[in-house]
Amino acid sequence: MGYEVVDYADPSYSAFPSDPDSFPDSFPPGADERELARMREERQQKNDVFQFETLSALLAGDWRGDWDEYAVDPAAAEITLPRTLAAVSSALRAGPAAAPSLSFEEALVARPPSPSAAADATVPPPPPASSPPPFRTYPAKLAPSDFRGPGGHMVCGPGYTHCWAEALDEGGERAGPEAGPFGEYGVEVGIREGGVRMRCKEPSPDSFVVSLDWTPAEMRYQVDRKFLAGADLKGLKTLEVSEVEAEKAGAYRPQTGPENMRQ
Repeated sequence: MGYEVVDYADPSYSAFPSDPDSFPDSFPPGADERELARMREERQQKNDVFQFETLSALLAGDWRGDWDEYAVDPAAAEITLPRTLAAVSSALRAGPAAAPSLSFEEALVARPPSPSAAADATVPPPPPASSPPPFRTYPAKLAPSDFRGPGGHMVCGPGYTHCWAEALDEGGERAGPEAGPFGEYGVEVGIREGGVRMRCKEPSPDSFVVSLDWTPAEMRYQVDRKFLAGADLKGLKTLEVSEVEAEKAGAYRPQTGPENMRQ
């Protein structure tokens, strides 16, 4: 079973520690602060490229599958599946080697309704023959520099997460280019195994975690994206990915109940 956690909110976290002893071969004795800063930035850029290339390998190409829309009734504790559409999406890598980018396109295609659904007035009508998704979960283009905590994008093993948000113009100054408040928002977590993938999208999370659990074959995967609060909602608190053999998954179930995540 593999497990990886990156906690950007941990006060002690640093992508590249400032203690020269942490990298004795890279940070020579006597290096001044400017030289250390240059080395840290160089390492950060290498990590950015690694994240970008890993995500490109996971997502690049054309994809076709089902798009299931669920209706949630918190009061009744019910989740229903009002309709299933066909999804057609693609991720295209472009640009020079020194400045690559990954662009995304996605469209939904209506499926012919079943005879019973066509006669049921409570079933929402299908969208036009082809339409964009009801909300976005990724930017039009993704670059290596976007793979830092505040941007909300990350890949870990077979799992990944995206985030897209449009800032709400309230006339005041924002704390940073990735800070809220947001007028529009969308987040996605996904897992790929072989030539298939599973995704979960949310337009406005009502909790501080989005979790995707999937058993496509012999392995069971789980991806958990935990959010920061307030104006930093777009950023990552952690991205956690675990995998275990499906037949052994029951042995690794939590022995205690869930607890609220501290903010």
